[in-house]
Amino acid sequence: MVDLLNLKIEQMAGLNFKCECGRTHKVDIEKIIVGNNILNAKNSFMDIINSENLFVVADKNTYKSFGKELITLLKRENYQITEFIFQ
Repeated sequence: MVDLLNLKIEQMAGLNFKCECGRTHKVDIEKIIVGNNILNAKNSFMDIINSENLFVVADKNTYKSFGKELITLLKRENYQITEFIFQ
């Protein structure tokens, strides 16, 4: 049994586990990237992204400081972006 409460969010990508409810649950997200200076790491994580469709999540402060710029850069690289900004 997977101890979900003690996993880092990055470890949840691709997770497939049998639940105590009897069902098997799967996270269909390939990669979760969390951290500081993500904009500076853009080139390194773009090398490991296997999809043209990305879902970007940010809070409103992060979005203002560099999220908007990151999304613009990714769109320029022809990624299809869906974004969710927490207010």
